[in-house]
Amino acid sequence: MTDTIPIFFGGSRHIAGRFLRGAHNVGARSCAVLLCPPIGHEYMCSHGAFRRLSQDLATQGFAVLRFDYYGTGDSSGPQDNSSLLPAWIESLSLAADELRHRSGADTLAIVALRFGAILAATAIADRVDVSSLVLWSPCTSGRSLIRQTRMLAMSAAEHPGDLALEAVGIESAGFLLGAATVADISGMSMLDGAAYSVKNALILTRADGQPEQRLVAALAAAGVSPEEQTYENDAEFMVSPLHSVLPTGAINTIVQWLGEKYPSIEDTTASLPVVPGATSVRFADGTCESAVTFSDGRLVGILVTPNTDSENPAVVLLNTGADHRVGPHRMYVPLARRWASLGFPVLRFDLAGIGDSDSNDGLSRNESYPTSALHDVDDAIAYMRDDRRYSHVILAGMCSGAYHAIHGAGSRVDGVIAVNPPLYYRPGDPIDDDPYTNEAETRRVTRALRSPSKWRRLLSGRVDIGYTFSVLTGRAGVATRAIGAASRRLLTRRKPESHDVTTFFKHGVAMHLIFSEGDASQIFFERAIAPQLGRSSLREDFTIDIVPGADHTFMPIRWQRTLAELMTKRLLHHLATNPAPIRPPLE
Repeated sequence: MTDTIPIFFGGSRHIAGRFLRGAHNVGARSCAVLLCPPIGHEYMCSHGAFRRLSQDLATQGFAVLRFDYYGTGDSSGPQDNSSLLPAWIESLSLAADELRHRSGADTLAIVALRFGAILAATAIADRVDVSSLVLWSPCTSGRSLIRQTRMLAMSAAEHPGDLALEAVGIESAGFLLGAATVADISGMSMLDGAAYSVKNALILTRADGQPEQRLVAALAAAGVSPEEQTYENDAEFMVSPLHSVLPTGAINTIVQWLGEKYPSIEDTTASLPVVPGATSVRFADGTCESAVTFSDGRLVGILVTPNTDSENPAVVLLNTGADHRVGPHRMYVPLARRWASLGFPVLRFDLAGIGDSDSNDGLSRNESYPTSALHDVDDAIAYMRDDRRYSHVILAGMCSGAYHAIHGAGSRVDGVIAVNPPLYYRPGDPIDDDPYTNEAETRRVTRALRSPSKWRRLLSGRVDIGYTFSVLTGRAGVATRAIGAASRRLLTRRKPESHDVTTFFKHGVAMHLIFSEGDASQIFFERAIAPQLGRSSLREDFTIDIVPGADHTFMPIRWQRTLAELMTKRLLHHLATNPAPIRPPLE
């Protein structure tokens, strides 16, 4: 068993990472392993796979560091108009230095997935301490990656007009690559004269994809000993965090290959001092962000606190689907920091089996509605009220997070901000039991697959045809199965179920509901719940907002900004109707 240590490093860059020291009972390895993730939606989908890979490597004696580039994940940095590529390259170099410092290893191996591969190859060109590269489904051309990103963005957009203009950048699956970043990425290449200082490399490609012959040749020309292996690709690996199928074949291949390259040696790590790491960072505005665990170390989160000690309510942000604590499209990170700057402490954490929180016995990972969810919510409330001594707590979330916020609002909760809560869900229902949303998703994907212009771009070779097709068909497969489940459910439930509204809207708990117009959650609320509310809906602390044009998770950037403003408005509304005294700043 190996312990995972949350750390922040990189000085003012505030890079977030998780370090595993390596199990001692199997012998140490002469090499430490740095994991370099992809970006955007692929980062979200691969988070669980990287966690599993880091654990498997550590179990075999490797010291491992996985981290988030500047401006991604838990790391600091806004998504502004400047190019993020230099900061990403710097993040990777800082992570390599940090790993050597913590592990005591003189030699590093890097495992990099998709965009992480071309980024790693660029960042380590002049380093002599990296001896091995594992390039997992690598993006070898920045220009090709940008074309592919644009293609997938258009295929997934319900209303292409919602996407950012090309002059601003490329918006794909809720993430924005600014125009300057796009321009810099377009000039990247792992081919044709690229410099490599490593000794050997494993190129891991999909069994249904094309061999990376040009990459193999480029590596060999640079004096690297390359080896290419294939793995069975599941089309749903990169569909969404909820539907992501763990690529165990690829993970096992990587662990085996590195194990053969770096056999166990006499364990010298036991005598190495444990390097203390920063588990919190303070930003320029005085707010502080800390990596925390609670519930006997079972649950993992990030707590951001204001620079003043106040009686403002603390906010707990709950997981959306299987998205880890950064929230859908990483919305929770800037939102939590903004609320902290306004004087509200905010905890964003992972339910058991999601993100970095351990699974309970018998609980599979990546469940939207785990049976232990309400127990976990209670533990988070107890942590904020009893351990951190905050007198008032508000629960907030979207989709399944909104569902758990409403159901978890007991006597120790002051208010709820719920975005598109699927109150029609019943324990045991299929995960994708939403006929309205899934029908829209199926129509979007079907349009993409039937579009002659999109197929022309695929067949012209301007994008990675195998990868793009696998993602599109993966989305279609998920949506089609969901439609089948939802249709069967509708056949057996023709009328909305009756609800005891006192279960959801308890007296004394402020309730702020936000719906995308036409969303299944809004339709169900209006048909099955609103008629029973009576005078409860007239309370000052009961609000309902409808957002026309927004999708279920507010994916387009413009809708993310609209939602952030609306949630902030409702948080301040709650404070206005429940005023609290402000204490002086902390010393």
